[in-house]
Amino acid sequence: MARNLDVHVLRTLITIVDRGGFRRAARELHLTPSAVSQQIQRLEQVVGGAVFAETRPVPTLSSLGEELLGYARRIIDLNDEAIARLLVRPDRRKLVVGLSEQFAGILPPLLARLRAADPDLRVEPRFGFGEALARQVIQGRADVALGLRAPLSPQDRPMGTVRLAWYGRPDLFRESPIPLALFTEPSALRRHTLDVVGRGWTNWKVVFEAGDLRGLHAAVRGGFAGTCLMAGGELLWGLPEARQGALPLPPPVTVSATFSPHLDPATAKLAMSALDDALGRLPDSAFHRSPEQAKAS
Repeated sequence: MARNLDVHVLRTLITIVDRGGFRRAARELHLTPSAVSQQIQRLEQVVGGAVFAETRPVPTLSSLGEELLGYARRIIDLNDEAIARLLVRPDRRKLVVGLSEQFAGILPPLLARLRAADPDLRVEPRFGFGEALARQVIQGRADVALGLRAPLSPQDRPMGTVRLAWYGRPDLFRESPIPLALFTEPSALRRHTLDVVGRGWTNWKVVFEAGDLRGLHAAVRGGFAGTCLMAGGELLWGLPEARQGALPLPPPVTVSATFSPHLDPATAKLAMSALDDALGRLPDSAFHRSPEQAKAS
């Protein structure tokens, strides 16, 4: 039959040793001296030997007790660490932040800024399409969402604009029709791109669709198709921009942050400031703050 060390009893053992006596340990643990003695007796039954060689005038550990004490301290330390980490305290808040995949690179500075301002704040990041993430905020399943979309509701705040660029092998943009890779719906960037290329005279066709940024990167790196993404891709993803003029370049798009109306004002203000700071770490060629944000900064 398995034998188990009782954490409560191990804590009593440590207290006896550190306080130098059974009675002192009893006072600190709010127990009677007899209760402390009974705990040590139970411990001795588990380990199969005497824990103390002497108990008076000062408790002296046996060789078995000395070895056990080392394990006891490690077990108690691990127990306390686990409780401190896992226990959901009333003052520990959670912030669910949704980021469009193209902004995944701002997560490290965003987390650093939030951590520095509020160490007790728990942050849960989510990635996806901006519109879907904003919908999660409206539905109460997220607190903040950042994406390539114009402000559509009172919960939206314009953060700035990003420049767009074409990516792909230069020869792809000389083909007719030009092969394009786009996000699947619902994607504001997909609709924005199709709206722009649809106005031109260039012959093009969609040959690849992906539900995530990794798929578009693969299409570009594999030479399968060209795509339109946020500028600064060489620094962000190692993708050089395609220097060509066969397709019109889409104009910059707005970056908006959607905030839950249920988010407390202090946390909303912190999230806004942290997002603005993190976006400012993007390449200068890619992101430009809105006049409101530039003034606030």
